[in-house]
Amino acid sequence: MLLSRTSAVCHEKNPLLNPSLEGTATGKPAWPRGSRCLSSASRPSRLAGVRPSAQTLGGAMSSARPDIANKSNRLVAFGFDVVMVGLAYWFVAYAAEGLNRSIDDALTFALLFFAYHLLFLRWNDGVSFGKSLRGICVISAAGSRLTAGQAVVRALVSTLPFALLSERELLTAVLRPLPDAQYLATLPSILWWLAELHLSESDPLGRSLTDRIASSLVINIPPPQPHRAPAVPMYSATDNEFGPRPKKPPHGGGGDGAA
Repeated sequence: MLLSRTSAVCHEKNPLLNPSLEGTATGKPAWPRGSRCLSSASRPSRLAGVRPSAQTLGGAMSSARPDIANKSNRLVAFGFDVVMVGLAYWFVAYAAEGLNRSIDDALTFALLFFAYHLLFLRWNDGVSFGKSLRGICVISAAGSRLTAGQAVVRALVSTLPFALLSERELLTAVLRPLPDAQYLATLPSILWWLAELHLSESDPLGRSLTDRIASSLVINIPPPQPHRAPAVPMYSATDNEFGPRPKKPPHGGGGDGAA
């Protein structure tokens, strides 16, 4: 009785430091498993009534959500992805020149940017080359993989500023009565990117304008988990590692109990 009471007091003073042992109201783990991205994302429906652990409370002082990607990583990933799309555009332009074909530079870049992001959002767990470089990925706000519709919407919204730049001549014609209409035609794209930066910095979950429209989140890819041995014997009934199976004595055989 004394030992059990002492252990209970010790547990209250030194709670478990493993976040995976946090309890939830549904009895399911707070962190879903299944892919390299999803093991760091939380399902809001499972987080109701979570009892925070000591690590969670201690980390709340430095970062409210350590699994959410920070702005600097997102900026570096975006810049690297733009460079990768630029390389793809260079190959397309070079091939078009060899075939004596003319292409719309800005529109071609926008189309390549859309295809690039759609490819990685839909078929690579939301991890592009730039995001892989910074260890971040894109998931649904529900804590699952992006659906096909979400991937298309996010790719379209991400491409919108480049699409506006590709139609700069049309915007210049619309704004011609204003002074410096050629420079004002680039203003919508610049304002869009500034809104993205502001929202990703001010939102508790780091959701940019694109994330809000596509119902997505950008999170940190968790480190690989160490291998854990299964809780069942690691041998089969026909395994000879432990020697031959004992044979039952024949019925009616002799023994100490024989008369």
